[in-house]
This record gives sequence, structure tokens and C-alpha cells, in this order.
Amino acid sequence: MYLFLTFLVLLCLTILSYNMFNREILSPSFLTCLLFFSVSVIALINNSYWNVVYHGLFFVSVVGSIVFMILGEVFGKSIATSISYKNSKKKFFQKPIYSIQDISRFKTLLLILFCIIINIWSVQQFISNVRYVGYSGENLMNYARISNFNEDIQTNIPLAISKFAIIGLGYFSLFRTVPMISNNQFWKSKNKFFYILSIMSLLLQEVLSTGRVGFIKFFQITLFLTIFSRRFLIHEKIKFFGKFLKYVSMLGISFFSFFFLLGYLRNPEFLSDIWRSFSIYFASPFPALNEWLKSYEVSNAFGLETFKGLRNLLVRFDIIANKPLDFQPFITFPNGHRTNIYSALMHYIKDFNIAGCYIVYFFQGLFFSVFFYYILDKRKYNLWVLVFSYFAYDIVLQIAAAGFLASYLGVTHSFVLLFIILSYIFLNPKQTYSGITIKKI
Repeated sequence: MYLFLTFLVLLCLTILSYNMFNREILSPSFLTCLLFFSVSVIALINNSYWNVVYHGLFFVSVVGSIVFMILGEVFGKSIATSISYKNSKKKFFQKPIYSIQDISRFKTLLLILFCIIINIWSVQQFISNVRYVGYSGENLMNYARISNFNEDIQTNIPLAISKFAIIGLGYFSLFRTVPMISNNQFWKSKNKFFYILSIMSLLLQEVLSTGRVGFIKFFQITLFLTIFSRRFLIHEKIKFFGKFLKYVSMLGISFFSFFFLLGYLRNPEFLSDIWRSFSIYFASPFPALNEWLKSYEVSNAFGLETFKGLRNLLVRFDIIANKPLDFQPFITFPNGHRTNIYSALMHYIKDFNIAGCYIVYFFQGLFFSVFFYYILDKRKYNLWVLVFSYFAYDIVLQIAAAGFLASYLGVTHSFVLLFIILSYIFLNPKQTYSGITIKKI
């Protein structure tokens, strides 16, 4: 009953948020409602198989958090629109912009060489690590996963920082590539080989990390950049029942192809039942959260999960003792299926109780909406668009885990963001600091 009620309320909130925020498909609240509604659909379909009985605390936790996020966006939007920006009275429709000035050949040659060196170094380190933990020819990615958590393998600091640089450079290249592809300009660019290599290098680093979360981020950022570029460069507002669903379908198929391929490489039985595997990863957060709430306890350590990235850094320097868990404990459904994916709600409730979770979601809506509507007001495809697209990954991640503040204050996130900004500053021509501008190639 409570799952079906949650489904109905989430459907209403999705429709409400879509219309309340001017049908902006990248509205933080609308995307949150849409994602949680999608999870509820898959959870409903599987519930007769999982045999989970939902209770009122689950309903209150999910619906209440999303309502507070909508309230946060209402306040955030009012803050953003109340500020008078210089271009607020400018005419929106201007001459379409199709071309992007090339990066100098000298810079691209240096960066191509850098990408090749780091890729070779990364693969060599990867092979060395899997052999150290006993790899002998089978289940390569499974051994790679084991090596990532082997405390005897020391982190190569120069290589780790270089990998962050590769990832940051890859996202910058994606930022420049997306509008060129959308406007059929990519193959005319003199930098096309550099863009391809840097983006492929980014994907290689995600493969070598053995995680699949990085691919979610890559496809989410691609979607956001596509929508922003069409909005600001050719002044096309993407509609939900149109290109948005088309883009989501295309990127979704690409993502799940990578997702299931990596799952198969780690465990060949992963593909034995694709629908069940998909359901566990995408929809199990609802039944898992419901079962966890039956006997949950609030953590004694402040922000143990919410500030995970910062706490891991402080533990590394022996400033604090309580280290957050790398993985959440598994929970078993009545039919015997197990999962450790609970959604962001579990992390916030565990740290601050349900009332505290509401507050986190309110400020999350406030933060993302101020950022989002600031970008809409500026109407420029520039660094802020790329940074927002990178940060907005948490909007997608929240159906699985807490990323808001947990990742942003961590080492990986900070370094990648730093290299994204440095790439933009040093590789974007000076005359395009305010945004991509038209130049004859």
C-alpha cells in the first residue's frame, strides 16, 4: 500500500515540479522527482518478487525529503531571479553560434603526448596490481576490484594526480566537443584527434578504476552539456516529450551497454538475468531503505556519511579516528535477494535523523537551483555550465548514495574540478572566457 501511495505522490510531484519551474527539464527538483518516480515504477513491478512490505516511515522519508527539496528550489529560484544581472534585459534570441576556435597545435601536441604517456603508465600499474593479488588469467576485473582495496598496494601519488588531470581534461574536451557535434562542426575542427583521444583517455581511466559510477557521471554530464549547448548556442529549449527523451534513451542504452559489459567482466553470471540485475541496481534502494528503516539507528559521529570525503581526508592525516565505511552492509529481502544500495536518504537519516534529512534536501535544492538559474540568466555556454554539469552528478547519484557534500569535499572530486578549471583557463582562447564565441576556422 505505502509503495503504491509513494508512486502516486511522486507522480503528482513530478508533474507539479515540471510545471512549477517553467518546464525546465534540468530543474533540480524535477529531475529528483522524475528519478525517484522511475525507481518507484521498477520497485512496484518487482515487489511481488521481492515480497517487501512497505511501511509509513518509508513514505514519510521519501516524500518529505522531496517536498523539502522543492521548497529549497522555490527559495533558490527567488534568490537567483531577484539579483539584477547585467544581461537581464538583453534580447534572448541572437545570431546562432556554430563554430569554436581551435586550440593551438603546440598545446594539443603536448597534451596528446601527455595522454599517451599517462595511459600507458596507468595500464602498466593496473597489470602490476592485479598480478600482485593473484590474477592468473580469469576474471580480470574482479581481481582489479580486489586490488583497489588491498591496503598493501601503495598509491602512486604522481600517477594518481596525473589521472585526475586526464579526467579533468577529458571533461573539458567533452565540453567543447558536444556543441560541435550538435551543429555538425566536429569533423571540421583541427583539434578533433585531441578531443577524441582525451575523451577516450577519460573513459579508459574509468574502466581501469573498475567502478561503474564514473560512467553514470560521464553520460549525465554529456546530457547536461547537450541541453545547455542547444539552449545557449542555437536557442533551442529542449522539451521533455521530444529530444529530452530521445537523448536520455540514447545515452541510457550506451550507459547500460558499458554497465553490463563491466559487470560481465567482473562476474560472468551477471548477465544470466539482465532484468533482475538491472532492477537490483536501479530500484532496490526503495526496498532496502524500507527494510533499513525498520531498525535504524542514528550515528554518534557527526556527518559520518554526509561528509565522507572530508572525513576520509582527516582520517588519513590522523586528525579524527572514525573512518566511514567504504561499502554499506548488505540487507536481505524476504525472498533472499541482497543489496547494499539504499539511496542518499539512508545516509542523511543515519547522520541527522529524518528531520535532518529534510534540512539537507532543502539546502540541496537551494544550492543547485541558485546555481542553475544563475546559469539560465547568464545565457552563456561557459565554464559555469561545465562546473554545474559536473556538480549536478549528485542529482542522479542520490537514488543510489549520498554525493552532496560527501564527494564534493573529497580529494578526487576536488582535484578533478581543479583540472577542469585549469583546462578551461589555459586551453579556452582568452576571447572566449565569457562563453563560446563564433570564429572562422
